[in-house]
This record gives sequence, structure tokens and C-alpha cells, in this order.
Amino acid sequence: MKDRIFPSWSEIEKLHNPLTEGERRLACFLDSVLPEEWKIFVQPFLNGSRPDIIIFNPKVGLMIFEVKDWDLDVYRIEDKNLLVCSSSNWYEVGSPFDKVRFYRRLLADILFPLLGKVMGRDRRAYGIIKEAVYFHKVKGNKARGFWRALQNKSRYPLVLGYDDLHVSNLKNVVPDYTRQHSRYFKKEWENEILFWLKPPYHEKERTNPLRLNKEQQKHGEPTPGHHRLRGPTGSGKSFVIAYRAAKLASMGHKVLVVTFNITLGHYIRDLIQRAPFDFKWENIKIIHFHGFCNELINKLELPPPGDFLRDVPRVIVEKIEESSYKNKIKKDYLFDAILIDEGQDFEWEWYKFLCKFLSDRDELLLACDKAQNIYKRKLDWIYNMKGTKFRGRWGELKTIYRFPLKIARFANSFSKTFNIYQDVVYEKVVPLFDQPDIIEWRNINYKDWLQEVYVAFNEIKEILKKKGKGHPSDIVILLSSHNEGLMAVEFFEKINIEVNHVFQRRAGITQKISFYPGDSRLKMCTIHSFKGWEAQHVILLIPKEWKENENLDALIYTAITRTQKNLIVLNCNKRYHSFGESLRKV
Repeated sequence: MKDRIFPSWSEIEKLHNPLTEGERRLACFLDSVLPEEWKIFVQPFLNGSRPDIIIFNPKVGLMIFEVKDWDLDVYRIEDKNLLVCSSSNWYEVGSPFDKVRFYRRLLADILFPLLGKVMGRDRRAYGIIKEAVYFHKVKGNKARGFWRALQNKSRYPLVLGYDDLHVSNLKNVVPDYTRQHSRYFKKEWENEILFWLKPPYHEKERTNPLRLNKEQQKHGEPTPGHHRLRGPTGSGKSFVIAYRAAKLASMGHKVLVVTFNITLGHYIRDLIQRAPFDFKWENIKIIHFHGFCNELINKLELPPPGDFLRDVPRVIVEKIEESSYKNKIKKDYLFDAILIDEGQDFEWEWYKFLCKFLSDRDELLLACDKAQNIYKRKLDWIYNMKGTKFRGRWGELKTIYRFPLKIARFANSFSKTFNIYQDVVYEKVVPLFDQPDIIEWRNINYKDWLQEVYVAFNEIKEILKKKGKGHPSDIVILLSSHNEGLMAVEFFEKINIEVNHVFQRRAGITQKISFYPGDSRLKMCTIHSFKGWEAQHVILLIPKEWKENENLDALIYTAITRTQKNLIVLNCNKRYHSFGESLRKV
């Protein structure tokens, strides 16, 4: 049935985490027998958690299924603890019954507290959310006996086995399937629930194959030699790199993909996964420049130099020139092609350093956008090619795909006002999304920034709820510092909205390695770390003050161009007040 199962079956077939046999059997059964008003959510994103299956009838309520493909013969119960046998040893494991109760509490007490209040006031409303555990490899009677032995004080949840899944027994699998309404469930809760349950845009996008247009594909074809590629933000430079990396790997070549920041690597990995080639991941290494240097320092057993970015390349090169170290490096760190994304972040010395790790095939592609030169790098080496192997004209991408025309005009107006150099002026915009519902610039007092961020989040949330499209993880809040970030994370988590973020709570502890597109939580990030990424809905906070060694104009331009659809800019900086007044609403 149309719009009945989320994701769709075609998208389910492409999930990064394939369904287990039991999840597939239960999902197929529910899809084939439930009345059409029931919606089915498979592995939904739920504020950082991923229940197996949730079904929802907006007139009746919800039901959560935990699915286990367990052979109960290798499990036993001791003092109400659950143990499993592995390699002749017994280990304690978590109870699936506790797990499904956790999801129930998450729904009732945290995400939809109005539900929890109704259930708390009247025990008869408890059935608004039902729980079930399905054991795919055992019969129902054996599964229920297992439940009674483990926790016999409660009559919840429903416990099912494979022989329970037949049409004549549907009343025992979904007790409310014939109900037409519930006096306790309110219609106005529907959009709020669907806002959390429906798959985020990026999760659906991850199941689609990576497709390049003719302009992009020309630059995605592997070619020995050193090449330069430029294009405005949103023109698909990262797509070209991902496609080229996958094709090189499918040809048996070893590829190094280098970025400047950690988080961009996660995005490129997702793009490579979608490329239409069969390849071995062992042929592709994706890493940020600092990480690559650190690996080599450890490999060569060198002490870290004082000035990392200035000294490390020189120290490593000196070491690998020694004959005793050449073989140590060749095995794991010699690549047939090196692909550099966000090349405007790189220094000439780094380019020369990376060239030391190229095989005789000697393929290198550097993609850049001078307008995003937020670190004020000297880029003459890229343009006059002195000391490089770049030859000939630039490769260019001139079509913008990331954002709608209104966002393109908004970003273009900002770049012209503040003299941000455009390497390549786009010739056309081919929007992949509907026109935005909101593009707004607000000049605010810095003391109110956190409340203003929350107001902006709720505005976008209400738009998505009304449309019945979108998910919290489709929203990103871009901030200028880790201090602001931690304050915002604490604020949102206090109101039970989980956040996927990059902000460091302690020195040396980074969250960046777990910041990736497919995460189910609201996203928060520094503008620096989000460079190269994109998001459906962007809330940008411009700080009151900024350090002089970085280009704030370019940073703001970069942040604006991360947007695929809706944008709210919250400005605290006097430099941009007059621009904000002239473009307060677009």
C-alpha cells in the first residue's frame, strides 16, 4: 500500500544494516495483514535509538516490537539474570523485555510527554502504547515459557513465536488491529509522533545510488597525472571525488582520500558507498590530513614535533628518505591515486608532502572553492602551479545542485556585499528540493542567542510537522565555538532532545568521529567541521566577536551554502547588521 511502510521496501533492500530474517518476516506479515490505516516503521530513528519495528494507527496508538533471532537452547536464566553460551563460556546479556520497555518509556515520558501524562492519570490509557517481543526461531509457547521464567511478575509485553504469525491469530499479535478509535489518543498528537518516526532525508538518500551528470562524470573518470577541479559550493565536487575513488578501487588501485576536517570524511564515505561499482574497501583509505600525519608518526615511531602543521611533514619526509624506512612505508602508505577535497584548506608544503606517497601511476586530484578559504591560506601555488605537477586548464563545475535558487541568490548577495572571491560563477541552478518555506536573517542580542536558537528550531519543526515531512536529524544548528555548542547541547538534552555533536567536553576527547549523516539525532556542529557537508534545514548563529586570523565572511558564506532547503540566520555581529536589515526576509 502507498505510504504505509517506512522506509519503502525498495529502500529497505538497500539499508546499510540489513534486516534480520526475523525482522523481515515480521515486517512482511504486518504489511500483508494489517488494515491500511496502520503505518509500519522499520528500524525507525528515535532520538538516538533504533527500535526494530513500530506500528502506529493515529486513531488508536502505537505498538513496539523487539525482534530476536535467538536459539533459546544456548540461553539460560540464573537468579533472574539472562546468560548466553559462547565458546563454552556463559555471559550475561541484556533482556529483550527490558529493551522494549525502554523504548516504551522513551516514547511515553521523553518524546511524547503528553502521552505519558495521560497514561499516568488513568491506568486504562496504558494500552496507548503496547509492547511485544518476537522470537523468530522458536514457537510461541516456548517463547512465553522463557518469558515467565525470566520475569513472571508482569503480564507485559506480548511474547510471540514464529507460529503465531498467521492471519487467524492477528488479534493476539496486534490486539488493537480492529479498533477504530481510542478515547485516550488525541488526533493532534499525530504529526508530533510522525515527526520522530519517519525516516530522515539523509537515511533515504543513503539508499540511492550515486549518479553524476555528464559534467561531473567527465571529472570522475580516473586519469594519471595531477589535476585541478573547481566549482561553486553545491556543484558536486565531493560527488566527483567519491565516484572517482570507487571506480579506482574497482580497478584494483589503492586510493587515498584526504580532507582537512574529520567530519567531512564521514560524508565522503557515505557517498562512496553509493557509487555504482564493485570494489573492496581495503583499497580506499579516507582520512583527514592531521590523522594521516599522526598515523605516520606512530608508524615511524617518531616523537610529535612542536608545531604540528609546520614541522610534521618535514620530519616525516626526512625520515622516509632513509632507506631503512622506505619499505616500512611502501606496504601500507603507497597509493596509486590521491584525491584531496576542500583543497583551499591545504598548504603547498602539504601537497608536496602527499606526493611522496604516490606510486608510479601518479594520479592526484585536488578539488577546491576559493570562496570557502576560511583559513586565509595562500593559494598562489594552486593557481600559478609553481612547484607542482598541475598542467593545463582547470576542470570546472558550473551547475549548482545542492540548494534552491533562493538560497543561491541569498548566498550570492552575501558574497558580493563582502567581496568574497568567486572562483567559478555558477551558470545555472538545478534545485533538487522544493522551494524553501523560510529563509530569514535576524539581528539579535548575543545574550538571547540560546533562546533564539530554540525558537528557530521550533519554527522549522512546526513547518515539518505541518507538511508531514522531515525529522530532527535533518536539522543542523551551526555555532562558532565549543563553549556555545556545549551550552546548546545541555539546553536541548534537558528538554529530552538528544544531540549528535562535535563539541569537546574535555581536552583531547573529540566527538567528531561519531558525527555522521545517518545519525538519528538533532545535529549541532561548528561551522568549520560542517564544511563540505549539507543539511536540509540550517540554523546559523553568527558570533558577536571573531578571531582575526580567520576569514569570518568566508565562514558565514560557507555556512549559508550548506543549506538544501530552509535557513534561519541569527546574527550577533555589528559588521553584518546593515546587510541583515536589507535582507531581513527573503
